[in-house]
Amino acid sequence: MGGRRLVFLNRTTDAPAADASTDYAILDSAWTPGEGAPRDLLPIRDALWSAIRERNLHDETLAALDDWADRAGLVDRFRLDGVSWWYHVRGFIRLDLYEMLLWRIVLDELAPPGRYERVEVPADRPNLLAALQAPPVAGAVATTEAEAGAEAADDRPAITVRAPRTAARRFGGGKPSKGWRRRPWYRRAISRSARLARRTLNIRARLRRRAIHARLQRLVQSHRDVLAIVRSESFHVVRGPDGEERFDPIVTPVLRRLAEEGYKAAIVVIGPLEDQAPGEELREEGPLPYGSLASLLLEPTDGSEARAELASRVAGLESVPLPVQGVDLAPAVARILAGLDGWIVRQVRERLVADRLLAALRPRVLLTGWEAARTSWLAAAGARAVRTVAIQHGVIYRNNPDYYRPIRPGLLRPDLTCTFGEFERRLLVADCGYPAAAVVATGSPRMSVASPSLLSKSARARIRRTLGVADGDRLLVISGARHAVGEELQSTPILAGLLDGPLPGAHIVVKLHPEEENGDHYLELIEGLAAAGGWPAPPVTVVRDIDLFDLLRASDAHLGIYSTVLTDAVVAGTPNMVSVRQAWSDLLGYVAAGVAHPVASVDDVREFLANPIRPSTQARTAFLLEHYAAPDGAGQIAAAIAPLLKRTVRAA
Repeated sequence: MGGRRLVFLNRTTDAPAADASTDYAILDSAWTPGEGAPRDLLPIRDALWSAIRERNLHDETLAALDDWADRAGLVDRFRLDGVSWWYHVRGFIRLDLYEMLLWRIVLDELAPPGRYERVEVPADRPNLLAALQAPPVAGAVATTEAEAGAEAADDRPAITVRAPRTAARRFGGGKPSKGWRRRPWYRRAISRSARLARRTLNIRARLRRRAIHARLQRLVQSHRDVLAIVRSESFHVVRGPDGEERFDPIVTPVLRRLAEEGYKAAIVVIGPLEDQAPGEELREEGPLPYGSLASLLLEPTDGSEARAELASRVAGLESVPLPVQGVDLAPAVARILAGLDGWIVRQVRERLVADRLLAALRPRVLLTGWEAARTSWLAAAGARAVRTVAIQHGVIYRNNPDYYRPIRPGLLRPDLTCTFGEFERRLLVADCGYPAAAVVATGSPRMSVASPSLLSKSARARIRRTLGVADGDRLLVISGARHAVGEELQSTPILAGLLDGPLPGAHIVVKLHPEEENGDHYLELIEGLAAAGGWPAPPVTVVRDIDLFDLLRASDAHLGIYSTVLTDAVVAGTPNMVSVRQAWSDLLGYVAAGVAHPVASVDDVREFLANPIRPSTQARTAFLLEHYAAPDGAGQIAAAIAPLLKRTVRAA
C-alpha cells in the first residue's frame, strides 16, 4: 500500500499543509476546484455523479431493504400493541441505506483495495463511516452490479474517526435515525436538567400552558367534527384574497371549506410554531401545539417501557445479512435501529396523546396530509372508531416509499385517501393494493387557495424587482430538494452538469423546500463553477417564503429534478425543464406528456432559456386532467368528508 493515507474533510478550509503521502477528499459536493487548486484535494462530486448517472439507487435501496426486512421479520419485530412501526421506520431508514450504498460506490472508485493504508473520516459522517467499515459479504460471489466491488479482508485500510474541524452542512427533513455514538450520560443529564429548569422557571410558558389547558376544556365542551394533524415544517407562504399567510396549503383550505358548511375543527400542529403570530395558539380557532398537549395529557413515565421492548426486539438483527455493493450493511443498519429507542418512546407517547385527545374531543374524522408519518394518530383513531382521511403528500410516483409499502399485518392505512388526480388514484389501487372505494381523485386543495391565473404586468414587475432581477434578464427558477440525500448527494451533482457553463442574461432564483433554511451551497456551486470555468457567474437569489405560484408566474422558465414544483409549473403555465441526465428522472413522464423539456447539459438549458416554450394548450390540458382532477380540490375533499361526519350541522 505504500503507506498512503486518504482523509475525508467536510470543507476545503479543513485541509492542512500538503503532505506527499496523503490525499484529501472534500465532502462538500458544491465545491469546484479552480485553477491552482492543490492536486491533493479531491472533489467528491464527480464520484457522486458517477454513482447516480447510470443506476437507479432509490429502487435498488428499497429492494434490498424490503428483502432484508422480510428475512429479518422486521414487520413483527416492530409490532407494539397491534401496530407495526416498521412502515414508518422504513420511510426514513431507506435514506440511511441509500447513503451507505452511495458511499460504498464512491469508495470503490476513490479507494479501491490496496490504494490506501489508512482512511480518516469526520465523526459527523456516520453513513460514510458505516460504508467504510462494512465487512465483505461472507462467501459471496459477485453476481450482480449491486454486489460487485467487495474487497479482500487483508486489503482493507485502517480507519480513524476524527472530530471535524468544520461541521457537515445541515439540511431539513432530518431523520430521527442516528448512526453515531450516543452522547455521554453526564451530557444527557445536564440537558435534562436544563430543560426541567426552563419549564419550572419560565413563568410565561407556565401561564401559556394554563391558557391552552383552559382552551382545551372549552373545546371538549363544544366538541369538534374534525381533528386535523399538520406539521409546521410543511407550512408555505400563500397569497390569498386577504394577502399573504403562512399555513399548510393542503389541509387548511379543506378545513376552511368545511367551516363554511358549518363543521367545526381542531388543529394540532406538530413542530415549532415560531412563524405564528404571538398568542395564535390561544385563539379559539387557532392551532394547538403538540408539545403543549403532550405536557397536559401525558405522565412522565408514559411509554417508557417501549425502550426496553425495542431493544429486545432488534437484538440479533446484525446476524441477518444485508448484502449491498459486495458488503454486509446489516451491522450498520442494525445499530441505527437499536438507536431508535428514544424515537419509539416518542411514537408511543404520541399515540397516547392522540388517544386521549380523541377521547376528549370525540371528532368523527381525523384529517392529515401525510399518512406515512402519522402512524400514531391512525392507530389511535382506529381504536376509537374515528374515520381517517389523508390527502396526497407530494408526488405519487411508481415505487414512492410512502405509498408503495409491502402489505403485511400491522400496516395502517386511512379509510379514505384523496389524490390530486386519476393517475395517482390508479397507482394506489392497481399497484399498492388500496381498495378502490377508499381512494378518490379530488384535485389539490392548494389550487383552491389562490387561482393560478396570470399576473398583471405590474404585479409581475414588482415580484421581479423584489427578487433583484434586472430588466431584460431571464428569470430561471430552480426548485430545491430536501434532506442531505436530496440536496447534497443528488441535486448538487446533477445541477453541476446543468449549470457548468455561461448563462448570459439569466438570473437564477432558487426556491428552497419549505423544510430547508439555507441555500448557501447553491451559491457556492454556481459561483465556483463560474470561477473555475472563467465566465461571469449569473446573479442568484435564494428564497423560501414566497407564494410559489406568484414566483412561477413571474418567471421565464423553471428547472426541476424531482420536485412537485415541476407539476406546479404546468399548472401555472410556466415554461418547464426537467433534468434527464441521471438514471432516476422524470418521475411522472413530463417529457412524454409534452409539458416539460428534457435537459441534460448546460447547452440544453442555455438553448431553452433563449426561447422558453410553454406547453401547448392540448398537452397542458391533458396532463392536468390526469394529475389534477378538479380545480376546486378543497371543495371536492370537503364533499368527500361530509358523509363521514354523519352529524347534524350546528348553527354557527
